[in-house]
Amino acid sequence: MTNVFRLTGWRAPLAVQVMGLVIVTLAGAIAAHAAIALLTPPPTPEIYRVSEVAAALRQPGQSIVARNGRSLVARRGAPATLADPLNTPRPVRRLEMWLATSLANELGAKPQQVELRFPIHRPSFEHRRLRAMHEQMGPPSREPRPPPESETPPPQDEPRGPPPELDQIERPSDPFLIAPFSVSWRTAGGDTIGLSVQDPAWFTDWRKRVLFGFAASLLLLGPVGLWFARELAAPFSRFSEAAERLGRDPDTSPLEVRGPAEVAKAAAAFNLMQDRIRRYVRDRTVMIGSVAHDLRTPLTRIRFRVEEAPKSVRDKINADIDEMEAMIAATLAFVRDASTLVAREPIDLAHLTASMVEDMRAIGTEVTLDSAQSAPISGDPIALRRVIANLIANAAKFGSRARVRVSASANQAVLEVDDDGPGLGEADLERVFEPFVRIEASRSRETGGAGLGLAVCRTLARAHGGDATLINLPQGGLRARLVLPLAVSDVKI
Repeated sequence: MTNVFRLTGWRAPLAVQVMGLVIVTLAGAIAAHAAIALLTPPPTPEIYRVSEVAAALRQPGQSIVARNGRSLVARRGAPATLADPLNTPRPVRRLEMWLATSLANELGAKPQQVELRFPIHRPSFEHRRLRAMHEQMGPPSREPRPPPESETPPPQDEPRGPPPELDQIERPSDPFLIAPFSVSWRTAGGDTIGLSVQDPAWFTDWRKRVLFGFAASLLLLGPVGLWFARELAAPFSRFSEAAERLGRDPDTSPLEVRGPAEVAKAAAAFNLMQDRIRRYVRDRTVMIGSVAHDLRTPLTRIRFRVEEAPKSVRDKINADIDEMEAMIAATLAFVRDASTLVAREPIDLAHLTASMVEDMRAIGTEVTLDSAQSAPISGDPIALRRVIANLIANAAKFGSRARVRVSASANQAVLEVDDDGPGLGEADLERVFEPFVRIEASRSRETGGAGLGLAVCRTLARAHGGDATLINLPQGGLRARLVLPLAVSDVKI
């Protein structure tokens, strides 16, 4: 038994290859994400100067462009995003009051007229922003600065300003704020002007860089995954192609054993099955042929012995012997045609049919070729000529005349032969394809034959991967249909 029927060497199981694909994909994704996290700079915070915020509060309804390129627009009325001061930690509250005091100084207002809040309880708010703003406050002075003589202390009944320690902190000339934040200014005239700076837009430059990194990792890992998937799926495609070729030609070359362990084992089993089927069919055919051939010897002895019988009896026995010899000859021809297909070759079924129609018309057969569409197939031309001849001869003999058509569909070639005969019963449409079955009532070999013509047609058609059937036409008559697969390009397996 050849090497194509057994496994050689170690092969990775399919599960191992799938696991390898998963590991490689995960490792690649993790590496891509790590590279994005390490190489992509953090998002730049949106920084606004106190002077810019004060300019927007002085001109409500107008757009003030800050140094970072963003627009600030203040509105009349308190902003809707002020945080609850009761839930604000003391360090944050201290920073808010310090920046509010700086903003009040910029506006020329009292500290209690300005209120500033940071949304510290919002998940998107980063506390490192608070640390950055805390650093600009600097350490408090050791000696408290006396209040200016011109400034009078506020009355006891008015709300007090920021805690005394805020006045001891050295303020930068123009402190900054980091978004998001909200500001409310109660003017001396009783109006409230609010400004709310929300989080930056969703698709900022930083997020765009991250999404670009993800897209790049997908483009890099996609071809790798596609290659793995194609390698895993290729053995199954080769299986389907091999099964299709086996249906067309039992003597086709065996399937190459390769791929994962499971696929290689299945390929070896497939090749072993193909070899067993081929040997089984060949042995059965040879046995039938041998039996038919060996029957000629006792028939010959019977023919010699009946010479001594009376003439009336001798003639009847000789007629039976002649019929048996004819059946044996037909059986041998059937076995020969069914088991000795020559090498396949490209054939156009339309050209082959047209040639057969001309040949049979030349010997007096009533046949016409109605249409012939090109239908390239691969087969044994001698065997196919016999199939076409049998179908046309049956139509002309039992249906007065034959009308032939050849067509091609997406994947098959179709030969149809119509006649004007009485047709067949529904139960006989399949039975006539059995060997030695004759529907013709006379039982004469001259009119009904040996009953092997249609059996040979179906056997040869199925040996080519097709089939032969009979159909009763609605308007009367019978249609013989031969279906063969269209030729396909050779696929390496």
